[in-house]
Amino acid sequence: MNLIVPSMVRKWGKQKILILGSLCMIAGSVVIGLAGASFGLAMFGVCIRGAGIGFIFSSLFAMTADVVDYGEWKFGIRSEGLVNSCTSFGMKLGIGFGLAIGSWIIALGGYDGTAAVQTESAVASIKFAFGYSGAIFSVVVLILCVMMNLDKYIVQIQSDLEAKAASERKA
Repeated sequence: MNLIVPSMVRKWGKQKILILGSLCMIAGSVVIGLAGASFGLAMFGVCIRGAGIGFIFSSLFAMTADVVDYGEWKFGIRSEGLVNSCTSFGMKLGIGFGLAIGSWIIALGGYDGTAAVQTESAVASIKFAFGYSGAIFSVVVLILCVMMNLDKYIVQIQSDLEAKAASERKA
């Protein structure tokens, strides 16, 4: 993904790539949820969802620089370290909570790791945790991506910052 996303971003912008990634994550999660016992269909869903995650993460790291520029433009403070550490912390927190939520869903379904055969509710909770819950969280990501449109302002922000830097060099 890291090889193809930059050219896609240049052509369509970061927000559209984030939206595409969110839609892929939703579609892949739904396919996984509908796959039932079909291993091939589940793996197809995993690949679609994985592509979406690749689009999101590749664009996310590029957007952190835009957030730093926005902060300098809006408040006059450049905070690369803070923005990057918050991004890293947020990712770690999200991954941890995501795994915990999946485990809680499976536990609520009555999963028993020592059972030779899982109950119907345990199987349903596993399907929900691995498939549909991902679609629900991806809808939240989609809403956030639609709301956050730095692409509309980033050219002006960078132009203003370059003009500011040029005037400071002259002074």
